Amino acid sequence: MKSYINKPDILKRYTNNILLIIRITTVILMVSMFQVSASSVAKEVNYVRAEASLIQIFNEIKNQTGYSVIWSETKIDVTTTIDANFKKATIQDVLNKCIGNFSLSYLIDDKMVMIKEDKLSFREKLANLFSSIDVKGRVVDENNAPLVGAVVKVKGTQQAISTNDNGEFVLNNVNESSILAISHMGYEPQEIPASKHIGTVRLQLKTDKLEEVEIVSTGYQDIPKERATGSFTQINNETLNRNVGTNILDRLEGVASGLILNRGLGSISNTASTSKISIRGRSTLFANAEPLIVLDGFPYDGNIDQINPADISTITMLKDAAAASIWGSKSGNGVIVINTKRGYNSQKLTLELTSTLTIGNRQNLNYLPQISSSDYIDLEQYLFGKGNFDYAISTNYMPISSAVEIMNAKRKGEISQIDSINQINTLKQFDIRSDLQSYINRPNIYQQYQMNVSGGSDFSRFYISGGYDRNQENKVGHNYDRMNLRANNTISVIKNKLDLTGDVAFSTSNTKSIANNFNPYRPYDRMADEHGNSL
Repeated sequence: MKSYINKPDILKRYTNNILLIIRITTVILMVSMFQVSASSVAKEVNYVRAEASLIQIFNEIKNQTGYSVIWSETKIDVTTTIDANFKKATIQDVLNKCIGNFSLSYLIDDKMVMIKEDKLSFREKLANLFSSIDVKGRVVDENNAPLVGAVVKVKGTQQAISTNDNGEFVLNNVNESSILAISHMGYEPQEIPASKHIGTVRLQLKTDKLEEVEIVSTGYQDIPKERATGSFTQINNETLNRNVGTNILDRLEGVASGLILNRGLGSISNTASTSKISIRGRSTLFANAEPLIVLDGFPYDGNIDQINPADISTITMLKDAAAASIWGSKSGNGVIVINTKRGYNSQKLTLELTSTLTIGNRQNLNYLPQISSSDYIDLEQYLFGKGNFDYAISTNYMPISSAVEIMNAKRKGEISQIDSINQINTLKQFDIRSDLQSYINRPNIYQQYQMNVSGGSDFSRFYISGGYDRNQENKVGHNYDRMNLRANNTISVIKNKLDLTGDVAFSTSNTKSIANNFNPYRPYDRMADEHGNSL
């Protein structure tokens, strides 16, 4: 054994070497730990999405890296959205982007990310206090009308306020470098820098349609579509206006599934053997075959053609036995539930005016082939020579054609053969279809005019409408005109619990037609002479 007691320099040198080895080992261990820590946090995040909420991004961090994010609901609003565009990004990059607008920091430890509040120094707090301002402004819509209830929020904080009845707001102690986020339901959100007087902020209507809850009316109650039982077809006002027919049935044709119209039966008649509408077939052979019509919650016994289509809000057709639980045996042939338009509470006075004009072509009388006047007269000459018209000629009350009269006059010697040939050739020139086109046929013209006024206050609402329809059919003498007036008023006796409603409806129509239509006997018949006088 060697002794170093009497050799202090050697002992000191060995001691220094040992301490150096310990220091180097410590440094290596620390570097290794940092590398392990860095490698564990350096996992990549790939997530690209417009207007992604913070909670969606935090969930993606956990799914892609295994790191759980913990936060305080009072410190951060995780419904805040940002445009996420992370490609091979580290967790630190993602977190810096997410909470950059908040006074927050984060700590990463053992597969855990803790978001915490930044501890500001007294000097920083004092600087923020002196840099805060009071923000005043006004929010309006596209027509410069005030937007009541618009939310004005300091982005990245919980500080927010709603606009008053005049669209105005005041936010106190706002950091001068903050961004204000202004939003309102149905309008595009807007962000502006904070300032003492930001003036008027105009929001634009959203171009995309809001998702609406579909409501089905059974005539007895309005229920969400998913709760409705049985088979039904619902047609809204937009679908109903795809056609421009004068009556409801014309507009329903082609857009209502399961509806069959029997055109040959004319208008709806309350007889047991005929029905213009068929929804679910005949329930019986001898009873009433008409479907039940429910207008604004009450059975309607009038003619459905008298209801002005412009006043209709929705139509629901109940097509199976489920309707019997409400309307009983009357629903055996199906139910047509019609709801008319009404005003709304707190609605400004609204005036609507619509007009449609439909012009159709004349009938093409030359579409079907027809024997010519010349061939027809040649046939009459052949039959006249065979004595086919002798009985009609000898009988005073039986009519004969113009050509047969000329042939008979020649046979009796009243006119010469030359005159007979000239008159016959003249008849061969005529075509009754030319006179029908000039004096009977015409373009069909359908005119519709509709005007309504609606509005309401906090405790009442009203709707007043008037309509006029005038139809000119293809044949002269066939016309139709109709006038409709409707008014309803609803008063809320107990708001949202008891309403009193009054409805008044008036309808009158006039149909003109020729009972005995003109049907020509021969292709060379004439309706007027050379001077236009009626024949």
